[in-house]
Parts: sequence; C-alpha cells; structure tokens
Amino acid sequence: MNFKQKPKVLHIIPMGEEIEPIMVGIRNYPVSAIAFLYDKSQKKLLNEVTKHLSILGIPIESYEIGKEPLLGVMEIINRLAEDTEAFHYDEILVNVGSATKHYACAAISAAFVNGLRAIHVMEGNAVPLPVLKFSYKELVSPPKMGILRALNSSLVSSLSELSERTNMNKNLLSYHIRGGKESQGLEGLNLIEINRGPQGRLIIDLTPMGRMMLIGRE
Repeated sequence: MNFKQKPKVLHIIPMGEEIEPIMVGIRNYPVSAIAFLYDKSQKKLLNEVTKHLSILGIPIESYEIGKEPLLGVMEIINRLAEDTEAFHYDEILVNVGSATKHYACAAISAAFVNGLRAIHVMEGNAVPLPVLKFSYKELVSPPKMGILRALNSSLVSSLSELSERTNMNKNLLSYHIRGGKESQGLEGLNLIEINRGPQGRLIIDLTPMGRMMLIGRE
C-alpha cells in the first residue's frame, strides 16, 4: 500500500499580540517549519511563543523586521519565497491572523506577488484569502527582471538610455516592455509606466508593483 507523503509546509507568521491565531493556523494546516517575523518590541513575546511551540519538534526561525516595517516584511517574505527549493519546502503558508494591520497588509501583498497561500483568522476560524495560485514572478522572465532592476535606481528618459543600462537592443527592449502575442509586456503587467516627455521622448519608470517585485531581489 502506498501512502502519500504529506507536503512540507513553511508557515510564515508576522507577530502580533495574540497567540491563538498562530495556533489556529497550525491546527488547520500541515506545518513542517515556522518563520516568525517580529520587531524589537515583540522579542519577549517571540521567546514565549517559541518556547510554547518547541513541543512540536519542528524548526522555528525568527527574522527581525528592521527599521522600515512594511518594506522589511515584504523583503523577508520575498527572500524566503525565493529560497523555497533550498529549504526543501513544498509550499509556504502566510498566516496574518496575529499581525497588526500594517504588517498584515505588507504580508498579503508579498503573498500576492509570490503566489503564496495566505490565511486570516476570524472568530477562531482559519479563513483563506483570495491570493492568486500563480506568482507574479512567473510572468517575469530573467530579461524582464533585468529591465526592472535597471530602472530601480532611477527612471530613464529614452529607450536609448535604457538600452545602455541593460545592454539590450531597442527592438528587444520594446518587445519586453510592450509584449507580443505569446508574452505580456512589463507595461501590461503594470510593472512599469510609460509617459511622453519633452520632444516626445519616452519616460519609463517603475510602478509601485514593479518596485515591490524587486524588494529582496535587487
């Protein structure tokens, strides 16, 4: 008889003031490891929760969010999502049930970008959040990512300038920006915006979503 092996699931949990939402997620979903996101004011609570959960016998890691809370949350989640294969996890679950509103917003945004399952906890019940099953990054090829990185320092005021930054010819740049029949461009994905500047030159810059894509991946 063949038994299906349970998936290895990493729970990413931005810390809040309550422990019960954390336990709800653990009771309702497989868990192989936990990654807590916390700020300095939550260090004592983090130690208490980690000690309480040590009975599970699974790896528990903690990541300090840093001075810029919203960017810090997204950067950590993006980095963990990038390293899923290295950590040998089959899936990542983001549990925002215990998080503050700002941390929850940042975590859900990161889940959306990376195509991660996310849950909230309401009245003691785990509530799946409507996050896409595919990740935004799956739509962005390495050349497209190179264009985003080239725009991260500042906008460009012409296609020629972007060509110099990326070492791509203009025709190829135009394809990745505008897209084609088989591939949606960066503009269509709402990752860059294009406006007309003086003398009709193209001004190309990252959108907020484009900047979010680069957090932790610069």
